[in-house]
Amino acid sequence: MGCGCDLEVDTDQLRVAANLLQRAAGAAEVDGPPASSNVAEHAAGGSAAGREALRLVRARTVQASLASRTLSQSAARLADLLRRVAADFDTAEELCRAGG
Repeated sequence: MGCGCDLEVDTDQLRVAANLLQRAAGAAEVDGPPASSNVAEHAAGGSAAGREALRLVRARTVQASLASRTLSQSAARLADLLRRVAADFDTAEELCRAGG
């Protein structure tokens, strides 16, 4: 009993997409938020409003760094999954050609 062999999946394009995602994952990687600096504190002017603005900027910077890391990890994971899917479709095609 053979299978229909009418799979029309462009596994080369799946691999291209995986490679693009892997490159995007690398581009989204960050080492972490920038270190605190006295220059930033001085620029805040020493006022309560300036200190609060600086605190909020630092908090958002940490959040952005974490979000970027999560995005990078997700893109890398998706790239791996696309490569596996491409390999599975290649295997399915070979089995169909062999009549199995």
